[in-house]
Amino acid sequence: MRSILEFGPYCLFARTHPYETTRFSSLEPGGDFRGLVEAELDLRRLADLRRLLAGRRWDLIACHAPLRPLSRWSLRALAYRRLLRSAGSPLIGLDFNDGKALTPTALALLARATLYFKRELPLDQAALLPEGTPEQRAALASHRHKLRPLSLGLAPWRIADLPGVPTAKSADLFFAGTVRRDDPLRRDGIAQLRRLADEGLAVDLAEQRLDRAPYLARMAAAWMTWSPAGRGWQCFRHFEALAAGSVPLVNRPDIAMAAPLQPGEHCLVYEPGGEGLSQAVRAALADKPRLARIAAAGRDLVLRHHLHRPVADGILAAALP
Repeated sequence: MRSILEFGPYCLFARTHPYETTRFSSLEPGGDFRGLVEAELDLRRLADLRRLLAGRRWDLIACHAPLRPLSRWSLRALAYRRLLRSAGSPLIGLDFNDGKALTPTALALLARATLYFKRELPLDQAALLPEGTPEQRAALASHRHKLRPLSLGLAPWRIADLPGVPTAKSADLFFAGTVRRDDPLRRDGIAQLRRLADEGLAVDLAEQRLDRAPYLARMAAAWMTWSPAGRGWQCFRHFEALAAGSVPLVNRPDIAMAAPLQPGEHCLVYEPGGEGLSQAVRAALADKPRLARIAAAGRDLVLRHHLHRPVADGILAAALP
């Protein structure tokens, strides 16, 4: 049986391969601790980490990039430095963060890792270091060949409340989410959806947070789900919509993606600006059998490639050939 040490703010292998994985959390605010008991990160825990690294050779160390830049002498920064100085065990970087840019610690992780899997891997790789120093840019140039796209993936609890049988459609389009004043993509999109509703289209809008069960039920009852980018282009809604049998209508991606959602095959894409969203909705609703085919193909893609278990298995296959 493999031995995996997983470190950082997120959790993947400890859930998908629990008998093979030792988890050591960095306890960063905003991290993924759902359903797990976490110990406080203190000097005693740093000593525990040192013993874990010195006491055995791990088949794989999976290190999640920090959510944000770390204060140089914080306990988290010391823990990352200890991990990156370890020798003898292969190490990979995992970056599930919203942003495209690499923090200094993430860049150091890229340099140490054999492979670095990044959720928001920009097509324009200048976005990885938009304000980088010449030394940082040189380091990125030396190690960019290690970069691999990473699916955000769905944990089992995210689809646990899906309807058991296909749902009859009662809405043309569904959207649930908050709209910030500084988010023109969503603000302009909501305005277009309201105009479509005024034209007579069945638009189901919920501009507040919904509980999981009604959220998935209303999504499943819609032919399409508007799924604009949030802080990152990948978002859970893309995959949740397909798992529920609704076609995600997304703005054109600006990232590379693992097992990508192909436009016209697993999703529909619109161009922001002008009336691009409205035009895409009207065109799509003119061929509902096509929407049903896209939803079915997209659901199959999600279940095969974008649940946490296949995401983790794909990473292991690449890292431990």
